[in-house]
Amino acid sequence: MPKIGDVSIVVNVKSQTKDTHLLCTDLIECGVEEIVGHALQRHRIEDFYKQAKALGFGEYRFRESEAALIHAHVVSLACTLLDVLRRRLVRYCVVWSLLSFEGTVEWIRKRAMHLFMHTIRNSRQPFRTILNMINTH
Repeated sequence: MPKIGDVSIVVNVKSQTKDTHLLCTDLIECGVEEIVGHALQRHRIEDFYKQAKALGFGEYRFRESEAALIHAHVVSLACTLLDVLRRRLVRYCVVWSLLSFEGTVEWIRKRAMHLFMHTIRNSRQPFRTILNMINTH
């Protein structure tokens, strides 16, 4: 390739669906297995960032690099915990199939709302006090 130089190209075609995937790399000394291994690793990393952005963690601006680093750690932790939770929901038969990250967040929201409503219903505090706790202004 004129602008890149020598490249290796791996073509994967699924015969049933005719889906074609091309892998192009300048790592010409690598074999097919190694190139595919790198592509699979990159795919996992891209999926992680796609899921993190879908959860609303992708559109922040930082004034200091330390804030960006802390934010990246928090995002990684949140994604890790969500992944653990969604796998345990299946393992403990709470749900029957593995939820997406968005589905897991929605499951958490519904459960939190359910718990919140029961807490309010069973509360012995005056109605005015409960409204003051809910008011976020």
